[in-house]
Amino acid sequence: MDARRGQVYTSVFDSRDGTPKRLTPDEAIPLDTLAEKLRKLKSETGAPVYISGDGTALARSHPVISTLAGDVPPDMAMGSAYNVAICALRMYAAGLTTDDAGLYPIYLRPSQAEREYAEKHKNDK
Repeated sequence: MDARRGQVYTSVFDSRDGTPKRLTPDEAIPLDTLAEKLRKLKSETGAPVYISGDGTALARSHPVISTLAGDVPPDMAMGSAYNVAICALRMYAAGLTTDDAGLYPIYLRPSQAEREYAEKHKNDK
């Protein structure tokens, strides 16, 4: 996802066997860092690299990423409720369940308001 300020929210998965396996945690990183991760991954595994989500155009604007990333089928290019439901169904079939308390957002960096507040009050101690 586009994290603004030249960064993307990202995570890397291996899905060569049809089931996504997480390789990296969720993180907000600069495009240069993502490019290096993807270059290293492709070099080590030889596997194709695909990117998807609303940050795809931004990522593809990076000269290294644009040469590494293959085209994603249109039905997989953006997140959708259907894809979330498929993941949920697979988890349920595997006996993995949760409730509303188990669903929560993951914030990878402070909001703009939090950063501005911290900057404004950094000498208030």
